Amino acid sequence: MANRLAQAHRPKRRRDELQIEDLYTAIGQQLQLEKLGKLTSFQDFAQNLRAALRQLNFLD
Repeated sequence: MANRLAQAHRPKRRRDELQIEDLYTAIGQQLQLEKLGKLTSFQDFAQNLRAALRQLNFLD
């Protein structure tokens, strides 16, 4: 589905040039942050991101 959303605005000949940021952009435009925060996979991502930022001393 995300693939179709990301490619919907592209001309047919450019659909093969899809990049990962195109998928994230399409998903980000469709999901509300409140709903995203309820997903286990996003919660895991956020927890891992915070841990990495703490390790780099960007967060306390």
